[in-house]
Amino acid sequence: MPRLILFLMCFSSALLFLASFLGCASNEMTTEETVYGGLVPLKPEEHRHRAEIALNKLLSIEQDLEKADSETMREYIIWERNRYEKEFKYHLKEAKKHIPNDAQVNMLEGAYLLFQKEYKNALKLFEKVLEKEPKSAGAHFNSALCYDPLGDIEQAYSHCAKALQLDPKFSKAAYLIVELERKKREKESQH
Repeated sequence: MPRLILFLMCFSSALLFLASFLGCASNEMTTEETVYGGLVPLKPEEHRHRAEIALNKLLSIEQDLEKADSETMREYIIWERNRYEKEFKYHLKEAKKHIPNDAQVNMLEGAYLLFQKEYKNALKLFEKVLEKEPKSAGAHFNSALCYDPLGDIEQAYSHCAKALQLDPKFSKAAYLIVELERKKREKESQH
């Protein structure tokens, strides 16, 4: 019996490889993962979690891209970035399909849009998060990160101050509020 199971697993892997080689199978990930030779659908929360992991990898890869010292390394990092971006979009789409008004899903999508410098669209998602979770220091901080490049220093400062009030140990918010205070002083001195 164990030989039969091993044979079937090898045979199914070979069929999947052949199907992908011939173009019959899609390269896009499916909602199912192979577990012990069987197919198990992913839960919406698992899609949300995988989207979060892919986004974190995507953000860290951007730093690697800046440090790449050869064209080959740059090409590899770009390939890896595209892979994680595709993975993020897929899992985000699946999570939104099953849990469309989830604050964490909105936060992830907003963070991705912030990364893409789509500040107004990101801000709309952070506002949705704050409607459901007004004590989210992360949503306030991300809102501040959107308002700053849009030129609304007062709103950026307000959201950053709220993030620090909610989480006094939020070091990134503390750094940003110092920068925003400097910008406010510069703006006042110009008038």
